[in-house]
Order: sequence, then C-alpha cells, then structure tokens
Amino acid sequence: TKIWVSILILCLLNYIRTFHVVFTIAGGVFTKITVSILKQIIRQPRPYHVTIPTSQSITIKQRKSYGMPSSHSAIIIYFATFISLQLFNVTTNSSPSVKLFSFLLVFIIALLILWSRIELGHHTTAQVLMGMLLGIIFAIFWNNLWVNY
Repeated sequence: TKIWVSILILCLLNYIRTFHVVFTIAGGVFTKITVSILKQIIRQPRPYHVTIPTSQSITIKQRKSYGMPSSHSAIIIYFATFISLQLFNVTTNSSPSVKLFSFLLVFIIALLILWSRIELGHHTTAQVLMGMLLGIIFAIFWNNLWVNY
C-alpha cells in the first residue's frame, strides 16, 4: 500500500505542480509522522491475526508494528476532511448539490476504508476511531493554516 500511495502522490505532484497540492500532501506527511511518533509512545499492539486454514489448524500471528492510533485512518480522514473543507471554502461555479455529492462520495469511500481496517483485523475499533479523530484535527489545523496565511 505504501508504495502505491507514494507512486500516486509523485504522479499527482508531477501532473499538478501547484503549491496547493504540495501543501495538501505536506499535511498528509505531517499527519503520518505525528501518528508514527504517537504509536511509539503509546505502544499498543495490533489485534492478533487469526487464520483458519482448511485443515482447521489455527495460526495466530502478532504483527510487529503498533496499532494505536491507526495511520491509515488518520491519513484517509485527513485527506477526506481537508478536501471537503477546501471544496466548501473555494468559490466555484459548482452547484451546492455537486459539492454535497462530492463530499458524500469522499466520506463514504473513506469510511469504507476505515471499516475494512477493523473487518480485516488490522486494527481495533478504538485504534481506528483515534486515527479518525487525529485525521480530523490535523485537517482542520492544516485548513486553517491555508485559509489564514
């Protein structure tokens, strides 16, 4: 996932060379670094991953990285919130219904990704909710930096 996201970001930067895109991505990087530091401070393990093969033997594997807070959740919600705030801050010719549809689409996709983190056993609900909260906080902070400076 990290490689694909990095490639996507580099392609986006290469295609759209504006300070706004760089600023938005810098906010995502800031979120990721902060969450990584928090993971090392909190040191809460991820949930155990249980696999039941056809032979009915149970394999339990503990992941090496920590889970609190969820990096995926923080970054996905950061981008969803920041994009939504920018969408409603910018005066465009888009109708309010188009903006609302775009907002709902972005957040439905983001929430599905968060749900998958829990469903696939990568994180607990608390880890995902904490990542979500941090993503919202960082997006609001980053948006205020953009709007006020």
